[in-house]
Amino acid sequence: MKKFKAFTLVELLVVVVIITLLAVIITAAVAGAMRSAKQARIAIELNQIAIALEQYKNVFGEYPPDMFDDTALVRHVKKRWPRFELPEPSGTPTREEVIEAQAVHIRTAINTVYSNMGYADVDVSVKKNCFLASLTVWLGGFPAKDSGRFSGFG
Repeated sequence: MKKFKAFTLVELLVVVVIITLLAVIITAAVAGAMRSAKQARIAIELNQIAIALEQYKNVFGEYPPDMFDDTALVRHVKKRWPRFELPEPSGTPTREEVIEAQAVHIRTAINTVYSNMGYADVDVSVKKNCFLASLTVWLGGFPAKDSGRFSGFG
C-alpha cells in the first residue's frame, strides 16, 4: 500500500488561520497609515488656509469679513474696491437700511460672478455654506474676464 504525501486537515487549518491573522494585521496597518496620511493632508491644507489668511491681512490690512456682518462686508468692499458702485436708497432710510441694501447688492454681485463662471455651489446668500463661500470669495479671488482663472490667495 502506498502512502500519500499530503497535508492533514489540522495542518491546513493552521495555515488558513496564520494567513487570516496576517491579513488582519496588514489591513489594520494599512488603515492606520491611510488615516495618518489623511490627517497630515488636512493639517497641511489648514496651514495653507492660515497662510492665505495672513497674506490677505498683510495686503488689505484686515482679515476677510464673513458674509453675515453687513457693516464689515460693506466697509471691506469699499476699502478693497473703492470704485465699486453701491446703491444709495432713495428717501430717508436709516444707516442700517442703507448698509443692509448695500450688503445685499454685494452678495448678489458675488453670486452673479460665480454663477456666470459655472460655480453654482458658491452662494454667499445661503447661510449654511456662507462661511465657506466667503473664504472662497476672499481667498480664492474673482475670476478674470479674459482667462476665467481666479487670482487670489488660495
